[in-house]
Amino acid sequence: MQRKIRGFGKTSAEYVPCYLIGQIARFDNHSHDEFPGEIMLDIVSSMIESSKQYFGGRIISIDCKDALVGYYEQYGFKVLNRIDDLNQMIAFI
Repeated sequence: MQRKIRGFGKTSAEYVPCYLIGQIARFDNHSHDEFPGEIMLDIVSSMIESSKQYFGGRIISIDCKDALVGYYEQYGFKVLNRIDDLNQMIAFI
């Protein structure tokens, strides 16, 4: 996993640039039935794909509680690390 994250170049990189998805589930203007998480993830993924041609990047990162790990795994995210009460998850794009 470390080799895949680092890609080519430095073999001891401490930080890897990525797109961080933050609090997309905290959208309170609509109910889950009106605007489900799948649609939010699709929109965010589409925006990242569009920006990738300008900024590059290969990884999307999200921090979530234990209860959401299975949900994000459905979309290709994998747990990378745990800090305090959050799981750091990543997906390759």
